[in-house]
Amino acid sequence: KSEPENIEAIECASELALKTGNYEDALSLTDQLLLQSPLSQPILEQKSQVLSILGRHEESGQIWMGILQSDETNVSVLYQLGKTHLILNNYDKAIDYFDHALKNKPHDSEIIYKKSLAFFSQQKYDLSVLCLEQISDTDDLYDFAQYQKSKIQMLQGNTRQSLEILSKIIKSNDLFKLMASNETIFESMSNTSEFQQLMK
Repeated sequence: KSEPENIEAIECASELALKTGNYEDALSLTDQLLLQSPLSQPILEQKSQVLSILGRHEESGQIWMGILQSDETNVSVLYQLGKTHLILNNYDKAIDYFDHALKNKPHDSEIIYKKSLAFFSQQKYDLSVLCLEQISDTDDLYDFAQYQKSKIQMLQGNTRQSLEILSKIIKSNDLFKLMASNETIFESMSNTSEFQQLMK
């Protein structure tokens, strides 16, 4: 406050505000940094991320769009725009941005996974599964992909296959037991002996 033009001090204060969850302060400090460097991409990206945390997704998306205009092949920005549209329930736009990102980074599992979620939200389950099957069993997202496949199998009435997939991933990670116990898609199975056995 005593040195409003001390860029290093503002950057440190902004970083601290982010780490401590003071997002309104982080946004204010980021705006101060942008007064000094209005075209700085890292600062613009930080502002967009803070806006997203604060639930101001449309404003966040506008910043990502501005950044994209200077580099239309930026995979990170295309991915962020896809995520923004996914949150805003603009599924076709989300898929379009994910597809553009995948042209430049075709094996990126995070992008593929998010694309599968967009298809899932549209109830295009076969397309969602096609995405999920591209995620390798050595990938960190593999179990999450399998969990999604389990949900889809349940929605399609394939109860046995759903529980088989769920059983395998629960054995490797207890997190999925907690997730499944709170998942409305599995509610119809919650009183069955098979499901209760999995949840033990």
